[in-house]
Amino acid sequence: MVEVIKVSRSLSSIVVLLLLLSCSASKLNENKKRTISIIFGSVYENEKLTLSVNDSVYYSDRDIKTNSLGTDPKNYIEIESDKVHLKGYFMAKIDPEFDKDYTRKLEIDTILYRKKGRLISIGANYHKYYINQQNKKFKVE
Repeated sequence: MVEVIKVSRSLSSIVVLLLLLSCSASKLNENKKRTISIIFGSVYENEKLTLSVNDSVYYSDRDIKTNSLGTDPKNYIEIESDKVHLKGYFMAKIDPEFDKDYTRKLEIDTILYRKKGRLISIGANYHKYYINQQNKKFKVE
């Protein structure tokens, strides 16, 4: 009365493989969400950045080349941590053709947490620096 359905080995192995693939894909996505991505920008073309992250020196007088949006897409840092301590400074020569060597130096010393946003944009304005922290990427059209 009871019918037994016979399952072949190939079908069961395919089901197991699909289950393993879906688990590994979800783990890859979770690892990406654990990282903090930091991108830098400036309003000046001759900006230099010296930065240490969690007491490790990442940049030492590194040039920041900005695009039309004011950010440098090639200078970014990805860190796998819940808390990031940033310490350093932005330095730029302001109007070198008009006046003597007048340099602007903005010091940064802050702690950022991943729970407030994993995508961080740090930039130097004319007289202060700014930090933008969010979870979603934004598109500019």
